[in-house]
Amino acid sequence: MNIITKKRNNQLSVGYGEHGSAQAALNLSRQVSDETRLYANVAFNKRSGDSYFGGAVKDPLESLFVVFGGSHQALTWQVRFNRTQLDEFLNLSRYSPENEHKSENYAATFEYHWQATEQLELTHKLSFIEHNIESAGLIVTAAEIGITQGGDFLVGPAWQSRDLTYNLDGGYKQNDRLQWNFGVELSKEEQSKAGVRTSYYDQSAGDIIIYNHTYLGGIQTISDYAPFYPLRQDFDSYAGYVQAKYRFSEQLSMFAGARYDEVKDIDDKLSPRLAFVYGYDEANTFKLQYGESFRTPVSNELNSNDDVTSGNSELTSEYVKTTELVWHYQDESKQFDVVLFDNKLEDFINLVPIDDEQAEFTFDNVFETSMQGIEVNANFNLSGTTWVQGAYTQLFDEPLNGSFKKFAALAFTHKREAVEVTLNAIWRDTTFIPAPPESIVDDFEQSSYYLIGGTVSFNLDNHAKIQLKAENLFDKKYTVFDPRLIDGHVPQQGRNIMILFEYRFGLK
Repeated sequence: MNIITKKRNNQLSVGYGEHGSAQAALNLSRQVSDETRLYANVAFNKRSGDSYFGGAVKDPLESLFVVFGGSHQALTWQVRFNRTQLDEFLNLSRYSPENEHKSENYAATFEYHWQATEQLELTHKLSFIEHNIESAGLIVTAAEIGITQGGDFLVGPAWQSRDLTYNLDGGYKQNDRLQWNFGVELSKEEQSKAGVRTSYYDQSAGDIIIYNHTYLGGIQTISDYAPFYPLRQDFDSYAGYVQAKYRFSEQLSMFAGARYDEVKDIDDKLSPRLAFVYGYDEANTFKLQYGESFRTPVSNELNSNDDVTSGNSELTSEYVKTTELVWHYQDESKQFDVVLFDNKLEDFINLVPIDDEQAEFTFDNVFETSMQGIEVNANFNLSGTTWVQGAYTQLFDEPLNGSFKKFAALAFTHKREAVEVTLNAIWRDTTFIPAPPESIVDDFEQSSYYLIGGTVSFNLDNHAKIQLKAENLFDKKYTVFDPRLIDGHVPQQGRNIMILFEYRFGLK
């Protein structure tokens, strides 16, 4: 979920919908002086959820987002908090009404922009984030293991991580043809807490042992949990980059650069980038670019030790080499982009089942493959009041992890006076995942499907608006593939219709 803060609107919105959906948001902004502005956003969202498997579980959601920020001359700052609560449905490896998941994030960012000279500008940025997670998922029921005086066995993390990062980004205009961008990044990340949420625990052994007498009466937090001690680590990283933009002519430009990253005691990588941009005429632009990126394994992948996943200390970084050819066209009534891409994926980390029933997993660098495809994005203005937007992606190779080989989206919008109507459609291709050899389950197969939605907006006046939104309007029943489940089938949300009221106002 992406949250975009509004820094210059004063707005109140409330909404109510199916499945117990309710939301409210307040955005405030004030220009204190010519050089100082303050803003604040608060958003709350709650949903009791759809019912699945004959009402056995739901997928409730509750989230809160708060942000306060401002700017004074060249200094900007922001402090934010968000909390998300997800219960029941799928957590770790099974469904259960007792499943729980809560995450909280605290963050602060300070940024200072300095125009050192007419050619040189520098931006200093200091950011801090603390992430907390408390989660537990069903591993095995009491009946399955013959427990007569206890409940089901649920387990999960009670972790905290902190990240302090300093960035220096600079730009230097050497002349009309050559410009430079450069920067450094210093980051200190630590896994500060590594406890466990569990329904069974043997105090004398200091470990999770499932007996009648070790049942805790429900899920409890064990803060000092020895098997998770290896997770408490520091991850110090250093990075530097430089990029040059050189303009050969009015039509042709080149971007060339590289970034070097080192994650202490884990890995280091040099990631180059090269691009050529050619403006054929006012409407047509072509771009050819190559770039590399990587991701180092995180603490959980390296050192986890619970009843679902086991870490792998031998993991190496996963990285992607991407080549793209882009055609961009734009005139007064339409624009579109066509992208041909070639991704080479090396040493990608994924969950790998330890046993045949896929109840326990480890992590491994299992993917060494390439993936080619085409993407098309278009926007056509049929008239001054009507326009169409569309996107289509097709992979030439088989996708990873049971995702789609072809998918598309289309939106039609008509606006007239105080009314705006948008109809949208999402289409997904068939999905087929063969079952492992000698497996007790069938192949995973999901036929192609499309989802229809839309929005109708009524502007009551210059300040107030009512919206009616619909997702999955015809209540399509479908599943997606998830390797954590034996049969792979995870049902998705059905229809959701919501009405919203929005009021815009000014502050003195």
